[in-house]
Amino acid sequence: RRVHGALSPVRALCGFREVAEIAAFLAAVPAFAGLVGDDVLRAVSAQTGGERVALALVFGATMRAGPAAVSQRTAELAAFCSSETGRARLGVELSELVLTLSAEYPSDVGVFCVFLLNVQTLAPGAAIYMAPNVPHAYVSGDIIECMATSDNVVRAGLTPKLRDVEVLLEMLDYTPGTHALVPTAHGDHGAATAVYRVPTPEFAVSATTLDAGGVIELGALRGPSIFLVTAGDGTATAGGDELALVAGVCAFVPCGQAVTLRAGPGGHLQVYRAFCEL
Repeated sequence: RRVHGALSPVRALCGFREVAEIAAFLAAVPAFAGLVGDDVLRAVSAQTGGERVALALVFGATMRAGPAAVSQRTAELAAFCSSETGRARLGVELSELVLTLSAEYPSDVGVFCVFLLNVQTLAPGAAIYMAPNVPHAYVSGDIIECMATSDNVVRAGLTPKLRDVEVLLEMLDYTPGTHALVPTAHGDHGAATAVYRVPTPEFAVSATTLDAGGVIELGALRGPSIFLVTAGDGTATAGGDELALVAGVCAFVPCGQAVTLRAGPGGHLQVYRAFCEL
């Protein structure tokens, strides 16, 4: 369980596409069809066993492809996306995404995930919640991330790090569908603070933005908090102690402690707060 808040325009891959979308890509992209093989093509088209079974089959075939096949098919895919035919079938935006990932991660099977996972764009200030065992990747942009206690990260691709394919395939949630943006609400502190409403009791996240010289008191909570400054400058006062704030400063605040934030003359002080109420 985690929430990703966009600090800049963000593009991400989040959760599985609908099977019909993936089947359309298999029909349109020869390199993708060649990578997974005819048996998987027939199974995806027929959806034998239902959507989740079809997703598990096509994703498993993609992830289990050998290095030689991946190298050959990623090269074919890049050539296809550079061609007029490829751009006509996929559109310029998706073709450019494939080429960007291919250049950054050559011969990486994760490039094919653009056909398997939803491509989503977040505007600054927007956030998305990821449930356990949902595949995702950050393609571009800057985010803040808050996650529940976790003891594992299992990688699928777009990385030089270890990929534990069989563990990954066993643990994933093969439910298709897009992921809605996390709704925000203004709490007790007015328009300056937005609270991200995540569907878990383990943590919550808020974002406070102040103009030059702005002051706000964030009341005491029944649990601890971690503050992270992402823009601007100013001060934070708690329990008689004052801390200078600049981008990158992080501070822990114990439960039962109110905090006063003051923006400096530069303005646009932005502070994210991760917390849990016990």
